[in-house]
Amino acid sequence: MSTTRDIFVMVEVDAQGKPKRLGLELASQAAAIAGPLGGRAVGVVCGPRAAAESLGAYGLSQVYYCPDPRCQEELIGPPAAVLAALIGQHNPWLVLLPGSPLGKDWAGRVAGKLGLGVEANVAALQVVDGKAEVLIPAFSGALRVRSVFTVDSQQPGLVIVNPGSFDLKRGEGTAQVEEVAVPAGTPTQIRIVERKTVQGGVPNLAEASVIVAGGRGLGEAQNFDLVRELATTLGGAVGATRAVVDSGWIPYAYQIGQTGKTVKPKLYLAVGISGEIQHKVGMQTSGTIIAINNNPEAPIMQFADLAVVGDLFKIVPALNAELARRKSQ
Repeated sequence: MSTTRDIFVMVEVDAQGKPKRLGLELASQAAAIAGPLGGRAVGVVCGPRAAAESLGAYGLSQVYYCPDPRCQEELIGPPAAVLAALIGQHNPWLVLLPGSPLGKDWAGRVAGKLGLGVEANVAALQVVDGKAEVLIPAFSGALRVRSVFTVDSQQPGLVIVNPGSFDLKRGEGTAQVEEVAVPAGTPTQIRIVERKTVQGGVPNLAEASVIVAGGRGLGEAQNFDLVRELATTLGGAVGATRAVVDSGWIPYAYQIGQTGKTVKPKLYLAVGISGEIQHKVGMQTSGTIIAINNNPEAPIMQFADLAVVGDLFKIVPALNAELARRKSQ
């Protein structure tokens, strides 16, 4: 049986039960693609009804939500079972999943249960000659591989999307919301018995609108305070390169790049970062990129929107002082 032209989106929620940014990006892209094809953009949320209702503003016309507490106690099995059941009932064309640890686990469960093909690490999605074509970074982002599903019209395709790959578009629409249950017989395999919040935890870099990131040009660990101070003044988050993390200056959770997080803030301010390809692939889709570096030939200076050549130890304190002065006024 041929698939419909509907596109399903699995939306992950945070600890407060609100949709995460990547899910909203997926919803926006699904709506942009499904409409011209004559299909629907449909959401799936394992969380509260309020989370499902909020997704209409991002282009979804239908949202299925499952408030079953098992979805929060066992994060993988029940949500994957809910998604697999809905796919089996509605036979959508594509299913978009977040490129997060949970999203990848869900995709593996669903693909194994239903025998579906998976495209992972996707950075772009478009329709070409009626087929879904994805772009996947390869060789540290130096190349992009184009790929299509070989059984495009016969069964749904699962697409795991990297954060920041799609633009987030908010409108005034509303979605029809319907509650669904965890399928009967879904086994309980893992259960969370205790949760602890880390004090002074890392901000969610994937959802930050401003990021100030530091690199090896800072010289030593204590100089990273320049980055932290500037991020605080701008109301942004702190990021770092792999070299800085490997040196033990800052924890891995702050790392941006091929082996760290992929981000898409409105403003990305790179301090003392050379901009090698491994870092570039994690932040190249940022809105405005400002680089401060004493080497005018550094790779990041070639793709930055504004390149400031000079001594960061003079520029950053002066910039921070000026920003603070303007804020006080």
